[in-house]
Amino acid sequence: MSAFDFDCEIKETPYLVKGLIPYNSLSFIIGRPGFGKSFFSEQLAISVLTGQPFMGHEVQKGNVLLIDQDTAGDVVPQRLKMFMNYYDDNIVHNRGLLYAEIQRDYRLKDDSLLNAINKVNQEANISLVVIDSLIKVAMGLNMNDISDMSVLSRLRKCLNDKLAIVMVHHTGKAVKLSPEDIMTCSDPSVLFIGSTAISGEADGYFAVTSPDAGKQKFDRLWVRPVTKRFRLDQESFVAKFEQSDTMYHIDFDSLYDSEGSLSTIEQDIVTLFEQSSKIRTANEVHLDMGNTHGINAVREALHSLEAKQVLICHREAHNMFRYELINKVKNKIMEVKTQ
Repeated sequence: MSAFDFDCEIKETPYLVKGLIPYNSLSFIIGRPGFGKSFFSEQLAISVLTGQPFMGHEVQKGNVLLIDQDTAGDVVPQRLKMFMNYYDDNIVHNRGLLYAEIQRDYRLKDDSLLNAINKVNQEANISLVVIDSLIKVAMGLNMNDISDMSVLSRLRKCLNDKLAIVMVHHTGKAVKLSPEDIMTCSDPSVLFIGSTAISGEADGYFAVTSPDAGKQKFDRLWVRPVTKRFRLDQESFVAKFEQSDTMYHIDFDSLYDSEGSLSTIEQDIVTLFEQSSKIRTANEVHLDMGNTHGINAVREALHSLEAKQVLICHREAHNMFRYELINKVKNKIMEVKTQ
């Protein structure tokens, strides 16, 4: 055995999407059902096909394999066509090739998924594989079992220096976090449904949510890129969702402003103060909320709301702190109530 002499070359990371998705990587797009994951992945696929920027980042044009076992078969082609309709004829005619395998029951368990990827790659040298979703291709396996989910490592056999795989995955039903919480929680890996082997296999991932979930029309997606084994050149951001009767397009809009958003407990506290103009201590807030949040969490949220200039803190004798809504916030509430 000899000592390491540091005589090696530092190679630049080759990217499919500059600063976001390297070649030879397995990434995830995670989020709750109906919060925009599939739309985000389809925009990625179309961006690679056309070589047009994805969320403001440079893209290497290439062929794409889309394996969608989560969306109805007649819906996927229509949505892909609507995403493509955003681009002019010259870009469309010079696009790469799209191979769409919809509702084909490929599985990780029996290697049919790997065989399908390898077969198309041998024929067309694909640059990107999008799989929607892990829950469907993992049928027959226990999502909560580390041993079962270790089969994800087999996907790395398909990777090479000109291919990246992106897989759509759900967050657990037990993760009842608001969009604001998802964007600011200290450990976003807890969002993954199933065994820690899933998040452990990821080279990076994107937590996708939306403040417009449940509305008739999406206008915005909130996206939180998370670095694992490579460096991401992107902070959390807001993506605008343009749509008409015949066109879809998702693009970078602005960086996400965590200072301007409220967590679930902060929203609960503001609602409490909206219902009554009473000035409260932290203990009174805790009691008036029915002990639904711990006292330490309440104190932390009150401090945060003061910093965000939603509440004002009156410091009295004997370390007594009382909180109330700042007047301008009260006025906004009254304006809404009178409209």
